[in-house]
Amino acid sequence: MSTIQKLSSFFHLLETAEPDLFATYLATFDQLFAADSEAEASIARRIKDWCQSRSDVERNLENEICTMVVGNKSSKPSDVARSYNKRLKENRDRLAYWSPAESKTPVQQKILGY
Repeated sequence: MSTIQKLSSFFHLLETAEPDLFATYLATFDQLFAADSEAEASIARRIKDWCQSRSDVERNLENEICTMVVGNKSSKPSDVARSYNKRLKENRDRLAYWSPAESKTPVQQKILGY
């Protein structure tokens, strides 16, 4: 699997998983941002390291990688880093406004005490 496929899988999971999967780790998102000149492989390694210390995210990412089919393309490191950081920031901001109560049914809210 190419590095671009791994990055795409990470973002697909980030953008489609239940928000609570990532919301717990929102405070650590700054560890994921890349330098402007950082190469794809370095960014992918950063994601892998970050996910390994968060087993629930890592498990879901492995499933995502196994099932996702993405086309391979090559980009300049600055374009990859800029696009990566933009998507990461958009998702961090989205998760910052998410509330666990928003995604639960009234019965779930009552059980969970929301």
